[in-house]
Amino acid sequence: MESLHLGPRGYPLLSWMARLKQPPAIQTVYFTVGKESTSPLREYAKTSAASAEYLTVSFHGGYNGLEDLVLCMPFFSSLSEIDLEVRLDDLTALQTFLTLAISNITSKYLLMFTMYVPPLPRLFEDEKRLDHLAKQLLRGAPKIIEETSSTVCQRSWMVAGQ
Repeated sequence: MESLHLGPRGYPLLSWMARLKQPPAIQTVYFTVGKESTSPLREYAKTSAASAEYLTVSFHGGYNGLEDLVLCMPFFSSLSEIDLEVRLDDLTALQTFLTLAISNITSKYLLMFTMYVPPLPRLFEDEKRLDHLAKQLLRGAPKIIEETSSTVCQRSWMVAGQ
């Protein structure tokens, strides 16, 4: 299977795929995380995430799913690109999430890390802080190659908590 794009109503499919004797290798994975339980994401990651090369996760439920994603990151061991859409507008929460997410990346093939956030209270000053933190964390990560680039950018169409 080349790609999988799932929202919360598709999570039962993840549980089913995790139980297969030979789960399908999926190259591109896109999850939309709402307010529902994200435990099927963990089940899937443990059995099938190693083949994924591209991961996009869009968080629509505030903090819901952030912890599960961080716990799943080590299983995505072949990623070359990660895109995260995090609808939080609290700088401290974003810094904590960014630190946890990057510290749990195990892919030695990662070339690009991008995090999209809604407009922040201090606009470009906050964006610059987050971007600098991402670059610093990636440089210090032992398993990530030097050529990995990152960006954190604000998107006006994103609304915090939605």
